[in-house]
Amino acid sequence: MQFYVNLEDQGGQTLRSKMEAPSLPAAEKALAADGLKPLRIDPVPIKPWWVLRFGSKVTSQDLLALTHQLSATLGSGLSFANAMEILLLPGVHRPCVRQLVVELAAIVHEGRPFSHAL
Repeated sequence: MQFYVNLEDQGGQTLRSKMEAPSLPAAEKALAADGLKPLRIDPVPIKPWWVLRFGSKVTSQDLLALTHQLSATLGSGLSFANAMEILLLPGVHRPCVRQLVVELAAIVHEGRPFSHAL
């Protein structure tokens, strides 16, 4: 895991750095071993793969709409494959969201649960 660490230098200024450690207690122990007393240690947020792949092209609102539509189509009795086909119809979503649907379908087809694919 990666952590952001806020330290105070000898001049009283706050410095921020990044460090790697298996856990928060291990990070605290490593800093103490170096004689450092952190002001604050925060884990670096882990971004989902779709944020790394599509950046700001796909928003959380897009994902909310996508999952809502998928839930509605599955709730009506359609199979997952048919529901994904509906989501891929032209005009249903923007091209970048349609590409996300294609990649989600490929991940699910490989055997990973949909909840883990997101």
